[in-house]
Amino acid sequence: MGKTEINESGYKVFSTTKKPVHIWVAEEEHGKENVGGNEVHHLDQDKLNNKRENLIVLMKKDHYKIHTYEGQRRIMFDLIITFSIVSIIATGFYNLIGVPNRFSLIIMFMGLVLIFLIAVELRYCVVRKLFNRPNEQI
Repeated sequence: MGKTEINESGYKVFSTTKKPVHIWVAEEEHGKENVGGNEVHHLDQDKLNNKRENLIVLMKKDHYKIHTYEGQRRIMFDLIITFSIVSIIATGFYNLIGVPNRFSLIIMFMGLVLIFLIAVELRYCVVRKLFNRPNEQI
């Protein structure tokens, strides 16, 4: 189709028509009639990754569900990360002022468990959970 540029929303578009590349790719893959009226979602959240295997055509309500769910998860992750950092810092502080080691170890263990849970959760894609696609490479 030609030369591309990045629009104000951060999507790659064709310079001449301003048509988003991800929509063009989805239309080529699934047909214009199947994409029209729906929305194209980037599975990896990277607006510039327009590979066909990274795009999924969704009804608007399903696309909204994904982004609402992701927003809630981001807030939860921020809280967990904050708690983990605070607990690890508190452990170091308690060790400095001589609080019994058992208490310090419990706090440190809780922080490490939360960090582990974050790492596991980040590997689990929102789309897999919402659309029950457990074994697909995304």
